[in-house]
Amino acid sequence: QALRLWSQQPPQTPAEGSAVEGGPAADPVPQAQAPAPAAADDDVSMKEYVFGKPGELKRDLGALGTSVERIIASVFIATVVAFGGNLGGVTSAVLSTNVEQARGAGLDQLFPVAGFSRYRDPEDHFEFVHPYRWLEDQAVVLARSTARAGNPAEPILGMKVPKRAPRGIVPRVAFGPAGRDDALENVSVIKQTLMPGFTLAGTLGAPEEAAQKLLDTSIAPPESGKVAKLLRAEAKTRRGIDVYEFEWTVEGALQPRKFGNQRLAVHTNTVITARGDELYTLAVVVPQGKWGPETAAMAATVSESFEFR
Repeated sequence: QALRLWSQQPPQTPAEGSAVEGGPAADPVPQAQAPAPAAADDDVSMKEYVFGKPGELKRDLGALGTSVERIIASVFIATVVAFGGNLGGVTSAVLSTNVEQARGAGLDQLFPVAGFSRYRDPEDHFEFVHPYRWLEDQAVVLARSTARAGNPAEPILGMKVPKRAPRGIVPRVAFGPAGRDDALENVSVIKQTLMPGFTLAGTLGAPEEAAQKLLDTSIAPPESGKVAKLLRAEAKTRRGIDVYEFEWTVEGALQPRKFGNQRLAVHTNTVITARGDELYTLAVVVPQGKWGPETAAMAATVSESFEFR
């Protein structure tokens, strides 16, 4: 009877994935597969690597409240301001890479070039360069202004005007170091009215003769206690105008009273030239104690730049 009841029960279905004893294993149910990662794009250009795909840079900058156009405009304005204002000396540094071209274009009137600035006289049309840190002597400016106006010079802000020069001799301009701690170091130009028919060679003679005559009569006459030594005297032509170039030393130069009236030695480079009925003299003066390769190069640069336009 028990055997009859067992035979009447329906057969059991094996569980999924299980094996029937003595029979082959059932096939497993396939599982859902994760999507394969996208293949890397090996053809990205450098432009896309830096700026992204088209439109991405503009979208990102827009999220930051700016744009490509605004950035370009800002860079342009900053460049103009930096060069126009010579911020950090950037303009001077660029111009100094081509000194001759910068000076030929007159840019050294606006920005220092190789350590020098240019002065160009608006009335007499001569010009020369000087160390850019040197300042114009305001006493000479005042003397020139009052002479032009025909009025006696009045002291301004406690400034003393130089003693009246001999008739026909006018100080045109002078530059020197700021503070004037060393008043003997300077460059100056003096203009003097000439008699008709004056010429350098015809009136003054050869360069050596003219230089010695100038030293003996004006710079270091015998009764002055000064001792002058002529080092160089040459005749040259600049822009079609004859010039004499002198170089000398003077021992016993009198230092201004505020410095104790010490008698010192000075080294001077001088250029003289006649234009019309006027004689122009440029002098670069350096204390002998400071004379060396650097100051010698400075004096040569200044004196060689003196010419008329």
